[in-house]
Amino acid sequence: MHKTNTVHDALALKLQCGVPFFAVEEDNKFLGIVALDDLQQLDEEKQLQEVEDEFIKISVKETDHILTALKLMQSFKIDVIAVTNSSQDFLGEISQDSIIDAVSKYLSVNEGRFGLIALEVLPLHYSITELTKLVQANDAEIMQLNTYPDHETGNLIISIMVNKTELSALVATFQRYEYHVRYYFGEENYDNKLQANYDLLMKYINL
Repeated sequence: MHKTNTVHDALALKLQCGVPFFAVEEDNKFLGIVALDDLQQLDEEKQLQEVEDEFIKISVKETDHILTALKLMQSFKIDVIAVTNSSQDFLGEISQDSIIDAVSKYLSVNEGRFGLIALEVLPLHYSITELTKLVQANDAEIMQLNTYPDHETGNLIISIMVNKTELSALVATFQRYEYHVRYYFGEENYDNKLQANYDLLMKYINL
C-alpha cells in the first residue's frame, strides 16, 4: 500500500483478503511492514504516513539467502517480508508459507529422497575435501553443498544435501569430528506437515 492510503483502507484490505501484514511504499521505495492488528485502535481517517511509528522496518535483499528471510520473520513474528534491492526499491513481498513450500520442494520432501544437514564451523576450518570423505564414509554422496556466513557469529554455515534420508550415523560422524550440527532434516521428518517443517527449520536458524 502507498503511504497516503488510510488506516481504513488497510483494515478494509484485511477484511477483503485476510492478510495480517502488508508492505508500505512511497514512489516504489520501501517504508516498512505494518501489522494490521496494530491499526485496530487508531483513527481510521489517518493516513499511513501519520502512523509510521507502527512500521516494522525490515526487509531482505533479492540476493539474500532464503533462510535469512525465515529468520527475520521468526524474530519479528511476521508472516510476510518485503524484498528490496540495494537502493531500497520495493520489489515485492514473500510469505512464510511460500518460503517453506520452496524449501520443501528443494529438499524433495514429498518424495523422501534427500536429507539435509547444516553445520557451523570457523571459516578457516572449512574443508570440502574432509566433508566429502566423511559423507562417503557413511555410504552417502553430496548432492548439493552451499555456504553462507553467519554475520552475528562470524562463523560459516554449511548446508549439505545428501542422497540418503537416514542421517543419524552421518550426524554422529560430524559430531565426532567436532563439527557443530545446527540442524538436520532426515527420514524421521518427511511425514511432517508444513508447520512442523517450519518449526524444525527454526531450530536451525534461531540459535
